[in-house]
Amino acid sequence: METTTRIITPKSAIELVLARKTKDADFSSSNTKLEKWLLNGALLLIVATLITGAANYYAKDASVKLIAMLMLLLAVLFAGLYQIATFIRELKKMRNVEREMANPLLVSFNNDVELINELASDYENHHLEYAKTCFTRMAMQLKQRTSLMVGAIESVGLIPLV
Repeated sequence: METTTRIITPKSAIELVLARKTKDADFSSSNTKLEKWLLNGALLLIVATLITGAANYYAKDASVKLIAMLMLLLAVLFAGLYQIATFIRELKKMRNVEREMANPLLVSFNNDVELINELASDYENHHLEYAKTCFTRMAMQLKQRTSLMVGAIESVGLIPLV
């Protein structure tokens, strides 16, 4: 069975590496359902307290003031419970710190090995050397341009030296 190799260009190498090594930002919450309920309850109670407090400003009624204070107390209670629930979830990770720290490295390493195997099986060695040389040259140029810009910004004094 004959294997075909493709010619790698700097553009295709960059596209391949970007496709395999980058990912879109994930802004989803990692909170559990209990944590979400507690946080949403605290925020809702704070908003309700503000509305009740504004109503008390105009109504000048003692019962409205008492309701606002009770809602504020409940909001503080919910916020405290949210902090405790989050702390307990994070504390569970401390049981095996090595695993928690090594898992992201392991995933990254596995992705790197898969990318290396894919590059080795799809492209010839001299094409990979050429792409590596292009990458190295682009990295040096980017570093020089960045240091030139940073030097210019420092000489103008926009970033104070500490």
